Amino acid sequence: DIVGFTKAASCTDPSALVQYLDFLFGQMDDVCEKLCVEKIKTVGDCYMCVGFESACVLHESATSRVVAVAESLHVIAARTCLQSKPMSIRVGVHAGPVVTGIIGKSKFTFDLWGDAVGVASRLESSGLPGCTHISVDVYDKLQDKTAFTPGDPVEIKGKGTLLTYISKANP
Repeated sequence: DIVGFTKAASCTDPSALVQYLDFLFGQMDDVCEKLCVEKIKTVGDCYMCVGFESACVLHESATSRVVAVAESLHVIAARTCLQSKPMSIRVGVHAGPVVTGIIGKSKFTFDLWGDAVGVASRLESSGLPGCTHISVDVYDKLQDKTAFTPGDPVEIKGKGTLLTYISKANP
């Protein structure tokens, strides 16, 4: 999620806004492809992607690849200005089972569902600009490979209070 996007969008020409998002999301697509992470969709200024364990020959875990994508996206956002201002993003990452597919009878769109999606979304919305907000599940998988700082506990609807960790990007 791009921090401050709604305010910036309110005073930006719509075609310039679409050009900005197309350029930004195109760069994000390239990073995802390089790291074998699947882009699921964009919704406004949100970019949703997922790493699958069996989908890559890079010999790194899906969790590791998704966090690497997140760190790259922070750098891309900081270097891609909107209205001559560098932007920052908030990212939420959680690990767990998901289901993918297409549902409904019209306007078919590939999507992703599961508890992991909801937790990652809550981590993103409660995160800090320029940081990747991760769950304890992600921390447990990557604590020996990546530096994280303890974050504030987060209230997650239907789950209660969860411990979190933060990885600060260096754009």
